[in-house]
Amino acid sequence: MKSKLVSTLLILSVIITNHTVIAQNQDSLIIQKADELMNLLTTKINKGDSDVAWFKDCHSDIFSVLKNLELPPKHKLNIDLPNTEGLGDVSHIWVADDNGKRDDNYLKYVKLKSITEENCWEWFLIYYMKNMLPGFWHGGYKINDLLYSEKQWDITLDNLKLSVIPDSIYENLEEIELGKISETEYNQIKKTRITPARVILNDARNKAEVFFYDWNDWKGLIYNQYDLKINDDNTVEVSNITRETIVEYDCGILY
Repeated sequence: MKSKLVSTLLILSVIITNHTVIAQNQDSLIIQKADELMNLLTTKINKGDSDVAWFKDCHSDIFSVLKNLELPPKHKLNIDLPNTEGLGDVSHIWVADDNGKRDDNYLKYVKLKSITEENCWEWFLIYYMKNMLPGFWHGGYKINDLLYSEKQWDITLDNLKLSVIPDSIYENLEEIELGKISETEYNQIKKTRITPARVILNDARNKAEVFFYDWNDWKGLIYNQYDLKINDDNTVEVSNITRETIVEYDCGILY
């Protein structure tokens, strides 16, 4: 009986170890792929001044990062930067066929080369990328920081450049100045730690769940769950989105 118990415990230990290694490997692959895309985009976007020529011919670079996604033959991904006239605009991602015909519903063309958690994450990145591209005026409200690792969260916090005001003074301010935050709010933000982004694929391999955090300067820190539906042709759709505000924040900028 004792030897059976020892054997059972050893088997359980191996299973737990294997699951831990798999989870760590997925964390590493997710962070690596997001880092690659983030680095690509940030090199082309510099304080709002974008490399216009690159955005007109970004297809090869983007799919050199998202290698496990594909478009139909002779189709090309394009990005239009925001229109700088009017009250505001966002960047627009679209697909052109071999005749140059435009379709703004670009996601219906993007397919997984194979169905894995990592490839679902790549699809999510090309879906979410619109939130990381430049916006003009009111379009700035939609720009988010994708927080797929604790390092990325620390970078976001550093970039906020907050000015911390004692609670007793902050409460009596008639008007909140940009970049200023109460001591209580600051401590809440600083002590908040996040978990790496994670993808869970079901056994039938036709649904996936993506869990991640993001930051918006007018909403704060948000925890997200995106439910993905994987179609028979390996295209993917977002079937449901659940969001939970972890830390409320408003930078105070009004466009």
